[in-house]
Amino acid sequence: MGNGRVVTADELTAMLSGTPSNALLQGTNIRVNQTGPAAETTLIIDPRDPQHIIAAAMDSSQFAVRVTPYVSFDGGETWEQQSPVRNFARGPDGRSVKFQNQSDPALTMDSEGNVYVSTIMWNTDRSDNGVFVYRSTNGGRRFSAGVPVVAHIGESNPAFEDKEWITADTTGGPFNDSLYISWTSIADGSRILFSRSTDRGMTFSAPQIISDDRGVQGSMPRVGPRGEVYVIWLHFRRDRPPEIVVDLSTDGGATFGSDIHVADVHPFGRLRALARHGGSLPSLAVDRSVGSTRGNLYVVWADRRTGDVDILLSRSTDGGMSWSEPVRVNDDAPGNGKDQFMPFVTVDQTTG
Repeated sequence: MGNGRVVTADELTAMLSGTPSNALLQGTNIRVNQTGPAAETTLIIDPRDPQHIIAAAMDSSQFAVRVTPYVSFDGGETWEQQSPVRNFARGPDGRSVKFQNQSDPALTMDSEGNVYVSTIMWNTDRSDNGVFVYRSTNGGRRFSAGVPVVAHIGESNPAFEDKEWITADTTGGPFNDSLYISWTSIADGSRILFSRSTDRGMTFSAPQIISDDRGVQGSMPRVGPRGEVYVIWLHFRRDRPPEIVVDLSTDGGATFGSDIHVADVHPFGRLRALARHGGSLPSLAVDRSVGSTRGNLYVVWADRRTGDVDILLSRSTDGGMSWSEPVRVNDDAPGNGKDQFMPFVTVDQTTG
């Protein structure tokens, strides 16, 4: 996006291959997991070695739901399925608890190549639950025991911690290798909470509430080129359509400002072709390249404003203070009854 124009998947393929934009090239599907079924996949590429790829997914092939990592060292041609990350942790009182379920995996990597996976863990009755982070020092083949970011163990009627996401500062600035994690805490409504680690995931700061309002879900933290921390999420308003908002920290996640409106959302429920509900949770990317678009922010989400579900994108060129009118990304005919959903956005950090 060096010229600031939105590029569809077909156009991107055409630019890379020299073929017409309607000739979408597809490679051979490669199976990553050796067991199944799996869901809620997440994936990162090692910026120091693009042949090294780490993925994780929620694996329900076992008696309980577990988070399983997968590693490739040949650009995704072959994969090694690893053992699920450990499903036990210690609470504030030192008591060790084995959790029945894990889900919502997210991955990040620091500048030294340490890989981190975050998950939520909970028991079926939700009495014990929390957010945990695991670290691997060998490229994702083996992860440490989970470090609690927040844990409710042995509590009466605790909050339920949900949908966490983690990212690392690799800018080389004053907050380099800090880890940032945000999630939804559900108790008497829902709030977005945030925590950081400055010792490579050994400990995390006390959670702080960063959402101005309740009724929120689906947060995602990202780091800008100067080490600024952005967190985006969906806010369900009572008397108006839902909105996407972003919050900003310029001191390494120590403090945040007021929520900033990004866009209104036209939500959708059950999809026509699938026996499931969709969602409009946003995905955020920040341009940290050295090009002319350095510092730009991009947000994508699924939206039903044209009659069926489309992918929309909004851009900020002033550090998240203001946002462009949403642009429809998919190029099929509006209102044709076809649904696009669950988008994810990223930026080439070399060229922008």
